[in-house]
Amino acid sequence: MFKKILSSIGIGAAKVDTRLNESHCSPGGELTGVVHIEGGSVEQSVDSIYLFFNTLYKHEVNDKSTYSTFTIEKILLNEAPFMIGPGEVKEIPFTVNVPFNTPLSVSQSKSWIETGLDIAQAVDPKDEDAITVQPNAAQQV
Repeated sequence: MFKKILSSIGIGAAKVDTRLNESHCSPGGELTGVVHIEGGSVEQSVDSIYLFFNTLYKHEVNDKSTYSTFTIEKILLNEAPFMIGPGEVKEIPFTVNVPFNTPLSVSQSKSWIETGLDIAQAVDPKDEDAITVQPNAAQQV
C-alpha cells in the first residue's frame, strides 16, 4: 500500500522515454520512433499515451518580451488502457505525420516532441525530445 502512495506522487512510478528514429523531419512528412515505458515499483494502469508537437514563441506581456509554449498538435497513440507491471518494459512503435504548420528550425525557433502518459491518480510521467524541422520540397524553393 505504501508503494502505491509513493507512486501516486511520482516516487517509484512508471517512466517514459521516446526514442525517435531521426531527430529531423519536415512539415507534412513522417516521424517514427518507439515509446519506451518502464514500470515502477507497483502495477499501474496507463489510460493514454500522447505525443505533443510543441514549439516556443516569443510575445510581449506588460511591455516585456517573454517565451511561451504552444502545442501545435496532440496525438493519441493507444486505443485502450493497459497495465504495466513492476519493472516491466513495453515498447510502442509509432509513425505520425508532422503537422504542416510546424515552424522551421531557423534562428532561435525551437520545436520538440513531448510524450505524456495518462495514469489515473498519479503524477503523469513526461519526456521531451528536440526535433529539427527542415523545409519540405515546396518550402525549399
